Amino acid sequence: MSILSKRLTNLREEKGWTKTLVVHKLGLKNLGTYANWEYGTREPDVQMIVKLSDLYNVSTDYLLGKSNHHN
Repeated sequence: MSILSKRLTNLREEKGWTKTLVVHKLGLKNLGTYANWEYGTREPDVQMIVKLSDLYNVSTDYLLGKSNHHN
């Protein structure tokens, strides 16, 4: 698992959200897309990383492992 995948999983679980809910909030068409990001088999593009950081209210640096501070 990459840092990004671990952080996505942890942030989602901290909020008590399901993958399905996150997919809906992001406007994705496929649950597998988000699941692959959490499993570390694929990575989101830059625009989606920004959306994810907004959704979870953390910095993009935090998501990418460049910072250990949420904001």
